[in-house]
Amino acid sequence: MNQHDHQADYRALAGSVQVSRRFRKENCQVFVALYAKPLVLYNLGVPEISRFLGIVITMFYRDHGPPHFHASYGEYAVTVSIRNSIVTGRFPKRALSLVTEWCELHEKELLENWELAKERKPLNRIAPLE
Repeated sequence: MNQHDHQADYRALAGSVQVSRRFRKENCQVFVALYAKPLVLYNLGVPEISRFLGIVITMFYRDHGPPHFHASYGEYAVTVSIRNSIVTGRFPKRALSLVTEWCELHEKELLENWELAKERKPLNRIAPLE
């Protein structure tokens, strides 16, 4: 991507009315990582595997181990280890407790999706927290 593309992507995330076609792919999410300054934008066609109460759960294809998923909530983002719920990143306490509860309920499905992601196969949707 050139510099102009990065600026267009940032404007789209910042609420611009004109959104590039690549942001409209079904089951994909533009993932904003807030782990370092300046803001790093990932637009990699990241599959969204669940969404509940404003929290978006995604999993990257061929990501590094240990098995984990990513959650975003507004301006916050975390990485959550599937087997032990170790969290990296920033998230509001209440939203984080919902994410870890959801993780515990769906550990088997998350691990199945992890294996599918390693093989770059389509991921399965997982029921939201109710």
